[in-house]
Amino acid sequence: VTVTCHNAIRYFDEITMNRYHCKFHLTYHIGLPRLQTCGYSIPQRGGLRTIVHVGAILPGRPVARFAKFIEKFERVRFVQFGNVAASELTFRYEQYSIKSPRMATDAMATSDAILVCDLDSGFGYTPYLPSKFAYALALGRPVICLTTPDSEMARLSRLIKGVYFIDMTMPFSSDAVALIEDFTDGKLSAPSISDIGFVSPEAVANLFLKRVKETLQK
Repeated sequence: VTVTCHNAIRYFDEITMNRYHCKFHLTYHIGLPRLQTCGYSIPQRGGLRTIVHVGAILPGRPVARFAKFIEKFERVRFVQFGNVAASELTFRYEQYSIKSPRMATDAMATSDAILVCDLDSGFGYTPYLPSKFAYALALGRPVICLTTPDSEMARLSRLIKGVYFIDMTMPFSSDAVALIEDFTDGKLSAPSISDIGFVSPEAVANLFLKRVKETLQK
C-alpha cells in the first residue's frame, strides 16, 4: 500500500495495532516537471503582493482564518481559486473559478506566494500531505504551509529552503507576523529545483521499485 506521508503510516498502525506496518510504502506525489501553461495569469493589482490558495475553503481548513489574519497587511492581497463554504465567508478576498489543472498551476505560478493548507483531521496530528504541495514546489514561488507542527509539510519546511511553516493549531504568532512582513518586503525565497528532486518521476519510481525488490527478497 502506497501512502504519501509518515503520519499516514502512523494512522494505519494505530487502527490496526501495527499488524500491517511492513506492507506500507512511502513516496510523494509527482510534482516535476510542472504542467504546461495554458497562458493564464492572475489579474494584477498595482503595488499589492499576492498570496494564492487553490482549492475549496471548507470547515476544518483554517484558510479563512489565515486570510482574515493577513487583512491587517495593507500591501498583501489574498486570491482564492475554488469554492468557499458559506460558513467560511468571514474575510476579504478575490475569488476565481478553476477551469483546468493547467489554469490552477498557472494561477499559483503567477502569484507572489502559494498557500497550501492541511485539513484538521481531529486525530491530534495530520495524516495527510496535500497533492498540491508537490505541484507548488516546482513553480518558482515561496510556499507557505498552514499545517500542524508534526505534519509532513512542517517536516519538509525544515529541510527545504523556500518552504515556510505556519502553525494552524494556534493563534497566529509573532513568527507568522514576521513571515508575512518578510513576504511583503519580497524577502521570501522559492524552493530550488536541486532541493525537490524527491517529487520527480524518477525518484518516485525508483523508491517504488526499491520497495518491490526488498519485498521479493524477503
